Amino acid sequence: WGHPPPRPASSTVSQGSVSSHSSGGRSLKIKVWVVRICLRSLSLACRRPGLTAVPSRSRSDYDDWRPSLASLLQPIPFPKEELKYVIQRFAEDPRQEVHSCLLSVRAGKDGWFQLYSPGGVACDDDGELFASMVHILMGSCYKTKKFLLSLAENKLGPCMLLALRGNQTMVEILCLMLEYNIIDNNDTQLQIISTLESTGVGKRMYEQLCDRQRELKELQRKGGPTRLTLPSKSTDADLARLLSSGSFGNLENLSLAFTNVTSACAEHLIKLPSLKQLNLWSTQFGDAGLRLLSEHLTMLQVLNLCETPVTDAGLLALSSMKSLCSLNMNSTKLSADTYEDLKLGPDSKEPS
Repeated sequence: WGHPPPRPASSTVSQGSVSSHSSGGRSLKIKVWVVRICLRSLSLACRRPGLTAVPSRSRSDYDDWRPSLASLLQPIPFPKEELKYVIQRFAEDPRQEVHSCLLSVRAGKDGWFQLYSPGGVACDDDGELFASMVHILMGSCYKTKKFLLSLAENKLGPCMLLALRGNQTMVEILCLMLEYNIIDNNDTQLQIISTLESTGVGKRMYEQLCDRQRELKELQRKGGPTRLTLPSKSTDADLARLLSSGSFGNLENLSLAFTNVTSACAEHLIKLPSLKQLNLWSTQFGDAGLRLLSEHLTMLQVLNLCETPVTDAGLLALSSMKSLCSLNMNSTKLSADTYEDLKLGPDSKEPS
């Protein structure tokens, strides 16, 4: 073990070897053997004195092979004491292909996220690792109603307990649950508010939420223009500043073409209740923004994504937008398979 850990190709070969043995007992033994090698290599490489120090909340020096290891470990049951350190590394990695492997492989099958959450069989730290996993998932592409609903249904108690202890990620989670109307029960809402007001960070974020809700009501008040075009080179901050300056409850057509907006502006776009046409041509609007739009802009009919960095992962979310009848995906990373999967109705216009 005196040499650096194997490169991605090694992990890939090992994974292929695992797949080639489909006989039950032998397959599991090979999987466990491969995982033990990978785990020991990663653990020793990251802990061994003399090697470059690994920042506690950043990528390790060997992050180039972590995606292969993450996908290899995801479906394999393994002793918790040998895995916790490695799972923590996955929870600190900003790449989606790594931290998405914290979630379950399929419905009804617990993943690392469930196993290491409070109440899970592998949790032995009062939820510290759970909070790290929630933090990285919320910061990626999982800031969605679906993810919040899952937390509210299965882990609301632990979330409130950690928020009560001042965990900022959990405070943000509770605020989002209130903002997105995830919680229906009035008593539970009041308990969440009490939890937020019990700490300094919680009280501050709840007050900011109340301010946003007041601004939202003003923004959505009927009135203002029906069409709006932002100047080229406008930024997310410019859009936010404009929308906070008056009422836009009547806005139906918004063009952000050739501006510098990103997915970050989606949190402002979803507050436009009458929006039917949105032009994002040649912007940096990506998958995370599309997922947010697909959950909130139910009235959207026309969407221009030409020359944006969106991929199949984000475009597939648009299939839930039943009102969408025109979608421009020219010069994107759209695959032929995803194109076939997107069924937008009889009036949809094919990308030209």
